[in-house]
Amino acid sequence: MQIPRTKFVVADNSGAKSATCISTLKGQDVSAGNLIVVVAHQCRPGGAVKEGQVCLALVVRTVKNIKNGFGFLVSFSDNAVVLLGKDVKMIGTRVFGPISSVFKNNENYNKIVSLASEVI
Repeated sequence: MQIPRTKFVVADNSGAKSATCISTLKGQDVSAGNLIVVVAHQCRPGGAVKEGQVCLALVVRTVKNIKNGFGFLVSFSDNAVVLLGKDVKMIGTRVFGPISSVFKNNENYNKIVSLASEVI
């Protein structure tokens, strides 16, 4: 269960390496596919995101078990997010690592699915 003050790895090339959740948009519990508000930490110089910048993020991987379409439980080794701009579009141009299968049938996240290396 991810709640405010949970640390996340940033899974895109927006410039931030890690982020901390400061609030959730839907209730207290957050799982893959939910939007959250994060603050960026450990940013790369020259990146699109600066340290301390507040932005929206989409949770793409969680340590908590997720049931996929075939009935298997899938869990990842880290909690990861993709940073989004104010217009709810990706800031980065690449997605690193696998993402959850929650995004396969959702038309709003087709770009994230196509950029991901693997959908589990």
